[in-house]
Amino acid sequence: MVWWSSEEGRARAQAGGVQVAASREVFFADSDVVLVHVRLKPHTRNHHGV
Repeated sequence: MVWWSSEEGRARAQAGGVQVAASREVFFADSDVVLVHVRLKPHTRNHHGV
């Protein structure tokens, strides 16, 4: 599993020992399947019909 997220999220993932893609472009180019998880916060509300 390889992560990509906000800068803050990537820093937390790396601190936790999780593999983080070198860039967004690399993440999508190397991925066969992408799962999207969005934390419900004020700035994410109403994204994707939530």
